[in-house]
Parts: sequence; C-alpha cells; structure tokens
Amino acid sequence: MQDDLRLLRHSLRGTINALKLGASVIDERLPKDEAIEFLDYMIQGAERMLTLLDQYDSYPEEQILESLAAASQPVAH
Repeated sequence: MQDDLRLLRHSLRGTINALKLGASVIDERLPKDEAIEFLDYMIQGAERMLTLLDQYDSYPEEQILESLAAASQPVAH
C-alpha cells in the first residue's frame, strides 16, 4: 500500500511539472498551432490531476500520513 501511495505522489508531481512546463512555453510569440497543442496538453494534465486527486482521496488519512512520514525519512545506503 505504501508503494501505491509513493507512486501516486510521484504521478501527482509529474503531472504538476508537466502543467508548469506547458504554461512556461506559451507566450504571444508562439505560433497559434503550437500554442493550441500546448494548451491541449495542459487540459489533459488538468484532467489527469483530477483523476489522481480522486485516487489520493480514496486512501484513509492514516495511510496517507504513514506514507508521508516514510517518504520524509532519509534513505539508508
């Protein structure tokens, strides 16, 4: 279960980064067809984020807290 939550957090971070990247490349100098393509990616990312957040909300709060605590522990080498 902890691995599932770890992967879910990773997917959330990845989706947020994809949205940030899409937003960072759009400006008035970008050709219209390319801007539309990036906007489509951002819409898809926002839809994915809603799905991921629904998955996150399905976990009991105790499991989320345990997973966050485990994630903040230093990794032993």
